Amino acid sequence: MTKIGIVGVGGRGFYGFAWPLSQKKEAKLVAVCDTNLERAKVVSRLIKEKTGISPAEYSDYREMLQEKIDLLVVTTPDFTHAEIAIEAMRAGQDVFVDKPLATKTTDCLKIYRTMKETGRRLYLGFNLRYDIVCRRIKEIIESGALGRIVNVVNADFYQGGKTYMARWNRFYEYSGGLFCHKGCHDLDIINWYFNLARPLRVVALAGVNVLHPGEIPFAPGKKRVGPYCRACEVRFHCPDAGRVESPLFSEEVAKVDSYYPDTCIYLSDKDTHDNGFLLVEYEGGKRAFHWECFFTPVSTRRFTIVGTRGHLDADLAKNEIVVYPRWSHDRITYSLVRGEGGHGGADANMLDTLLLAVKEPGAINFTSVREGIMSVVIAEAAELSRRQGRIVEISELIDWNDLAE
Repeated sequence: MTKIGIVGVGGRGFYGFAWPLSQKKEAKLVAVCDTNLERAKVVSRLIKEKTGISPAEYSDYREMLQEKIDLLVVTTPDFTHAEIAIEAMRAGQDVFVDKPLATKTTDCLKIYRTMKETGRRLYLGFNLRYDIVCRRIKEIIESGALGRIVNVVNADFYQGGKTYMARWNRFYEYSGGLFCHKGCHDLDIINWYFNLARPLRVVALAGVNVLHPGEIPFAPGKKRVGPYCRACEVRFHCPDAGRVESPLFSEEVAKVDSYYPDTCIYLSDKDTHDNGFLLVEYEGGKRAFHWECFFTPVSTRRFTIVGTRGHLDADLAKNEIVVYPRWSHDRITYSLVRGEGGHGGADANMLDTLLLAVKEPGAINFTSVREGIMSVVIAEAAELSRRQGRIVEISELIDWNDLAE
């Protein structure tokens, strides 16, 4: 049985990892850690009510590293990933980091070097690789049906993305920007479809064009707006009002660190974007386009992939893939059925694969640190491009020779 400790038990840490892992027979959740100890206590209580097992509670991950665990799961805010992963590996722990690996290429390289020096294993969580549509697309590419892949166009339309402007994700300092925090999923998949071709240069445009004070969708009159939805006097009239019902973010928990994940998405300070484009050129003449939009009423991911022998369109919300062979009028349609669990069953597939990889090291090719670095490099280049208004060469951020196999 794999003994697991989790650092960071906010929404993703609890619902994506602590809760489902506590239900698995092949795993034992022995400890949870959060800088807000009250939140860790809530998590421990909820798990005890369901399983009868009460994980130890910590507010300092360094103290938790003294526990006898087989795997440390890191689901803290992105800017903390490097420090925690490095400390854990130096303490003799194997580590799982939920995407992204870090927010800066330099921190990714520090993680990589520490992994090599300590000999510890580090697993990287990209649940989109376990999405049934994305996996089928990969199978179609590998079959040769599309020939050599030249172009990938990807759009991430996410209505729920507006909540990034209510949470810690809205600060570049904490998330590395939304090309990193959210876009790393798509960038990783694009890299995967291109068979890890090296990116050469990036150009990006992005901004906050809707989720700002000038776009509040109602007339507040004399009533006070914000600062949090739960305290806002017009919350019942606002179509974007957030409802935070989870005990992880109750008033009692919030008293500890004053963190409210229902901060007004229009009035909140922010230095990330609510929509943006990025274009990447890879070696071999491959090119990819990625689009993010977080105020659209549509929630889906779409892919268009064009190769020398065919064209593919996919829609993750419809669970559908259509392939158009280049020299034919045929249309090949795949209609897929999702499993249960978070992110359309992708989270459950990822956790099952992770536990098998920990149990049988080397038996499964889990997403590697090298692959994780690739998505962060592109995201960082995109943030530099959009903030500085220029094309960014990947060579400005990394020398690929530093990543020995």
